[in-house]
Amino acid sequence: MSLEWPLVALEPFLFVGRAALDRLCRRLESRGFACLRLELEMRLEPDGFQSRTVDLPAPTCDVKTLLTLVRLELEARPPGAPVAGFTFVAHPDRPREAQLSIYGPAALSPDRLATTLARLFALLGPDRVGSPRPTDGHRPERFALVDFSPPPPPEVHREPRAGRGLLAVRVLRPPIEIEVLTAGEAGTAAASPIEIRATVHAEEAKRPRIEGTVKVASGPWGLEEDWWADDPAGRDYWDVEIAGRGLYRIYRERATGVWYADGIYD
Repeated sequence: MSLEWPLVALEPFLFVGRAALDRLCRRLESRGFACLRLELEMRLEPDGFQSRTVDLPAPTCDVKTLLTLVRLELEARPPGAPVAGFTFVAHPDRPREAQLSIYGPAALSPDRLATTLARLFALLGPDRVGSPRPTDGHRPERFALVDFSPPPPPEVHREPRAGRGLLAVRVLRPPIEIEVLTAGEAGTAAASPIEIRATVHAEEAKRPRIEGTVKVASGPWGLEEDWWADDPAGRDYWDVEIAGRGLYRIYRERATGVWYADGIYD
């Protein structure tokens, strides 16, 4: 599309681009395709050219999603000159299909899932969207991120099983540095925590306030990992109940002697 007047602001460009994307998506749908990668080529005034590529996690024909991704891309990297013309190029692929079930719960819509993932990719970055998976190691904060691919729903509806009275830990990331007074020889793993205090800074006002007298302490449980590496892990973990606060998981770094609150039991 060649523009009669070069566009400087983003909103007028998106207004014109929406109509072009709408026509492009209708052409894809008429042939049974969806957009997997969108290329934007811009002709700049007076003499210039720029191209951008938007990769989607799954094929989609949702115009609103594509326009949002184009907006985020141009806001992150403005062209730097008035746009006199542009071209959208869609790389097609078959859209995901889902088998409907008569008796079981409804499955996730592949098109809606792809649209949601595309928006998250644009807002957070592709390296911060996915499903966490445990990795081989002892540190609880370690994990790997894989592509988000939810399993299909069960064929029949089943009532959830009753719990067994187990506690779930709400992990604190990053862990909160705390000051711990202990009974016993200072700096040893056998020293039992008796009082805990934490300094909450202004930027951490929303983080839980952890302080008080320890009623019950259980531990320590030692953790060692990568003792041969430049960044080895040596920790002593405790489970403590703080009067009036609840149950916490804390640990002490052996190398520095610094204590951290690692999680809250709910």
